[in-house]
Amino acid sequence: MDINRLYMVFEWADDSIYWPNGVIDDAVTFDNISFVCKGEVKAVFDGEERILKRGDFAYYRCGDHRIIKRIEGGEELLSFGINFYHCMPNKINGVWVIDEVRLPFEKVETVPDDGTIEELVDLMWKMVAINRNQNAQAMYTAVGYLKRMLTILSEKKLSSVETLQFGNATRVAQTKEYIKKNYRKNVNIAAIAEAIGISQAYLIKLFKAETGMTPQTYLTSVRVDKAKELLKRGVRASDVAEMVGYSDTVYFGKLFKKCVGKTPKQFAEEHAGERTA
Repeated sequence: MDINRLYMVFEWADDSIYWPNGVIDDAVTFDNISFVCKGEVKAVFDGEERILKRGDFAYYRCGDHRIIKRIEGGEELLSFGINFYHCMPNKINGVWVIDEVRLPFEKVETVPDDGTIEELVDLMWKMVAINRNQNAQAMYTAVGYLKRMLTILSEKKLSSVETLQFGNATRVAQTKEYIKKNYRKNVNIAAIAEAIGISQAYLIKLFKAETGMTPQTYLTSVRVDKAKELLKRGVRASDVAEMVGYSDTVYFGKLFKKCVGKTPKQFAEEHAGERTA
């Protein structure tokens, strides 16, 4: 993910001394990264407690309910909280729109202890210092530190997880590529949108503007084309349905006829003479 293409606002940063009574219990009004460098804390997500230790961070989006508690009696705690806002300006059909991009993090992520944690701690201390001094000009510098921090976290995340990239043309091209590679599976358009970091509605709008069809229509066209190839090779229609991602053979037959004008069986019989070994 190209973090540098995001528009960002640095809002606040501090270390674990800001915790009142060792507990944070609030509604997040910005996106927040809560990072543990030393010691352990309990974080609550949807009623389930998770233990966060060195190298772990919790990612909260604006509107989330954040509950984090110190674990008493353990190692001295050092953690950081970073608040920020981000979005992605995009131009579609000559009109600029502001897209709220989702960063590629789960609720809890872990950074490897390979020197990365020390680099992140250095960046976070710098942001804390700027926040405490309340220097307006230095806030621009804080945005640079913030982008560097998020880039590191994203790179560590994306080094092991396949995800899509930013850029309108790239988004569409990689969505198409993903569909071509995974048409046999239960392809979820919402999941693709989340991987890209945009809403499903925006992905559909963007894809249609670039191709003239929705991602779901494109998926159907890929599946039908693959089905036609298999039928020409003599594969039974009942087997073809599952091979191109449809568990319901009746539904596949109706969809195929709607797209091609013939049933799978009729199409196979018509092209029987074209079969090759």
